Amino acid sequence: ALLIATSLMITISISTGNLIFVLILLIGLSYIVIAKNVQNKYSQNSNLINHSVSNQTQDIKDALSSIQDFIIYNNRDEFLKKYKKVDFNLRRSIAQNDYLAAVPRILVESISLLIILIVTILLKNAGFSSSLLLSKVGLFAVASQRLLPTLQQLYSGWSTLLRYSSELKQILYLLELRPYYSLVPKNSYK
Repeated sequence: ALLIATSLMITISISTGNLIFVLILLIGLSYIVIAKNVQNKYSQNSNLINHSVSNQTQDIKDALSSIQDFIIYNNRDEFLKKYKKVDFNLRRSIAQNDYLAAVPRILVESISLLIILIVTILLKNAGFSSSLLLSKVGLFAVASQRLLPTLQQLYSGWSTLLRYSSELKQILYLLELRPYYSLVPKNSYK
């Protein structure tokens, strides 16, 4: 996706000059600004999701190991209340991540339409002919139509990495411990 976006921007800058390249660069920069603003929220949600899943797993293990206590002492409501709270936090964080991954497309499409409108008005007031104006605005519209899905795909991949960053860190931590366990002799416990 990055290769497609880069080649499209280079081709447009060569064929039309700097105006269209600058406009498309503004669209790319808007994705970068949005990404910088939501980066911390992704990290917080990733940690919360990882923690919630661990809590849910532990709660279920505890419930299954003490099923007799649930039956005898009727502790089911207390367990369900605790489980629902953890589950609500987990689902809310997942929903926020999904929302944050989808919203930039809508924002950037709106920004690009505003840019087209502003550039059209400025060029018309500057005395450009209608045919030249139509060709420049049309080229920008077609280029942004091809570039926006590619930029959204790049953003979506980046956001997916951030969404699972906490789990990835945990996996890397576990993988780093593996060589330590392989150094312990197998018969050292005899």
